Order: sequence, then C-alpha cells, then structure tokens
Amino acid sequence: MSTEEVTRCPWCGGELVVDSDGTLICSVCGAIVDELMIDQTYGQKPPGRSQTGPQHVKSRHIVPTSVIDKETKQLMTPDSSSRLKNFKTILDHCTTLLKQLGVQIDDTQRMLLERYIMQVLEKGTEEGKQIRRTSAGAVAAAIVHVFLRKIGKPKSIKIIQKLAVDKFKIAKNSRQISRAIHLVERLLGEPRFASAEQFVLSLGSELNLGAIIIRVAQAVCKLARLEHLTLGKAPNGIAAGAISITYKYLEGRQIRSLLARVAGVSDVTIRYRETELEENPRIRRFLQRVSELYRKGDLDSLYAFIEEYLKQAEAEVARARS
Repeated sequence: MSTEEVTRCPWCGGELVVDSDGTLICSVCGAIVDELMIDQTYGQKPPGRSQTGPQHVKSRHIVPTSVIDKETKQLMTPDSSSRLKNFKTILDHCTTLLKQLGVQIDDTQRMLLERYIMQVLEKGTEEGKQIRRTSAGAVAAAIVHVFLRKIGKPKSIKIIQKLAVDKFKIAKNSRQISRAIHLVERLLGEPRFASAEQFVLSLGSELNLGAIIIRVAQAVCKLARLEHLTLGKAPNGIAAGAISITYKYLEGRQIRSLLARVAGVSDVTIRYRETELEENPRIRRFLQRVSELYRKGDLDSLYAFIEEYLKQAEAEVARARS
C-alpha cells in the first residue's frame, strides 16, 4: 500500500503526536491535521460494500490544548479522552447548526465557541453532570443559543429548536433544550436574555435593512423600555414589532410575514407589539417626527434628533422617578 503521510503540522510546522485512535495532533497549536493519510490503492473490497478510488481520511476538528499532556505530548486519559469525544460531538453539532442558521464566524469567534464547550464539559464534570451522547445535541443547541447572544447575533429558542429537532434529530422536545439552556447559562455565567436592541441588529442584518431603519428601531426599543412596555415580553417579539412599525412609518409598507419567519414569532404577536408601541404617545410622536425628517432626506438632522430625543426621554423618566 502506497501512502502519503503528513509528518509536520501544515499550519504551524509543529511536531505531531498520535492519540489512542491513531489521529495525528499538533503538539504546538493543538490542531488535528486536516488530511492524515491518503490511500492511493483500491485495496480489497469489503463484503457487501463497494470501494473504488482513493480513500480519504479527514478531520476538521480543533483539539483544545488543555487535553494534551505537556510532557508526554499525548492526550490525557481516561477522563480527558471521553471529554475530547464529547467535545468533538458537540462541536460538530454546533458547527452544523450555525451553518443551517446561516451564521458565519471568524477564527476569534470560533475560539470563543470552543472555549464555551470546554467550560461546559469541565464545570459539568466538576458538578457531577456528565454530558452524555443522548443529551449532547441539546447541549450543543443551548451553547449555540448563548454563543450567538454573546457575539451580537441572537436567535430565538424556537428557531434553534426547530432546526435542532427537524434537521438534526438531536433533541427530543423543547423541554430538553430549555433544561440544557439553563444548565449552560449557569455553567458559563451568562445572562438569561439578549436585549431587544441586539435582536434588532441581528434581524436587520439578516434582512439587509438599511442602517437608518435599524437605528430608529433600536431607539423605539429603548423608548419602550423606558415606558415599561417590555416587561414580561420576549425581546425578539419587541424587536420584530419595533422593526415592523419603523418600516411602516418610513417606507409605508408592512413586512410582518418576513419578520415573523426570521424572528421566530407569529404575525399576531408582531401586530400586538406594533399596537402597544404605537398607542404610546411618546413613541408615536417620535415616529411621526422621524418620518418627516426621513421624507425630507435630511439624515444628519434625523440622527441628531434621535440622540436628542432619547436623552430628553431619559431625563424626563429620571425626574418622574425621583
């Protein structure tokens, strides 16, 4: 059998070590080599299966350096070996889920995602909460939910649950994912919810809305919070309602159906949020003035008005509370 083997890390040139499964791992940067071996021969065909052409053995996982023994340059066992397998499984689920959500992440964000996975595995082990294969999918969905909130691209639990269940078959029901989210948030020390302003930015980017639409909708969310209209309501619903009413005032059109599909809420919920926002006198006056400036095309005056109006509203609310 003729083979082409990799002896050095193709990224950093570091020395490669072999784990118990025969996988080559870089002892410097901690990466598993992309293509370990390419078998150029046909070999013997296994019973009941066809085998033609070169056989490629690939792996695109990144191995945390914390599971490599610095002295022996081998993977630590036995606990870290099972933890590494869980890490690979959860990372696979997270990567696939992010791809289905249409979210692209850079190297820095990928490192954050990997650190989140390791923290959940390590702290979960310390508390006696082992992540089993049956729950790895739900934990992956929970980590993605928290991770997207952290990088400013939050997604509703309903959207993540739909993809996790319907596409990957990795979670049985919403209760399993909800329990996993509570566990992950506690282990990572992350806050429970993203703000409505964060959801506005995420939804606006996904729908390719203009910067002025996003800025006005964020201002509407802030005014709604000052007026106590957000209490007990999901932030993605508030954000969808703010974008919908902003688009109606500035562009004269409705985009409820499109927003409902992207935000993970119903058309009825968006309509309720719109009504609550428009019935508030402070928000209605704000939108009317913004609409006038927008039609004139005076964007500099529009941005200045938004900042001045928000400062004035905060000062009035502060005086009312004192």
